[in-house]
This record gives sequence, C-alpha cells and structure tokens, in this order.
Amino acid sequence: MIQKRKRVLLVFDKFKDTLSSAKVCEIVSAALHSEGVEVRAVPISDGGDGFVDCMHHILGGAVEKGELVVSDPLGREARTHYLAGKGTAYVEVANSAGLQMLKIEERNPAYASSVVMLDP
Repeated sequence: MIQKRKRVLLVFDKFKDTLSSAKVCEIVSAALHSEGVEVRAVPISDGGDGFVDCMHHILGGAVEKGELVVSDPLGREARTHYLAGKGTAYVEVANSAGLQMLKIEERNPAYASSVVMLDP
C-alpha cells in the first residue's frame, strides 16, 4: 500500500505583542517537520503592525526595506518601515498612526489624527 505524505499549509498572523507571523510559522513548521509532515508556511498580516515584514517575506529581494521618519497621531516624530521596488511602495502605517503609538490617556479623537506626515 502506498502511504501518502501529510501536507499542511500554515497561514499565521502575528501573536500580538509576542511573536511575529514569520516566527509563529517557523516554530509550527519545525514541530510538524519533526513529525514527517510536509509544510508550506505563509506569514500574513491584517495590514497592521507586521505588514512590512510579511510583504518583505513574500517579495524577498525584489524590494528594498528601509525606515522613514513620520509623525505619530499627535504630530510627534516617529519611525516606521517601508518597502520599495518596481514602482510600488509599502508603508507600515500602524507604526506611525496606530493606537499602540499612544498611551491610553492620549487617545482622544479631538487631538489625535491618522494623517501621517513624512519627515515632519
């Protein structure tokens, strides 16, 4: 009897504040490989924090990864990451306009903005 090899597709987003999606895929892949399972792992992002890392994993050497100085939701200087290549740029807005940029007491829509200014 021919035994079929087990195959699994892993698609993970990050585990907030603990592991990146790539790291989760790496850990689970290693565990499944040790059990003889063929694994294809695809780190993903919901578009928030971790987005640039996921796109960099998918696009690989076809893009350049860099850092930008931007404004946070209160207009203070912040840094975020981008990818650029082949006429397209990807910017991780979550690390400049995201709620995680603010302390709880700063989360006031009368003062905060999701407009991101490059090189403020």
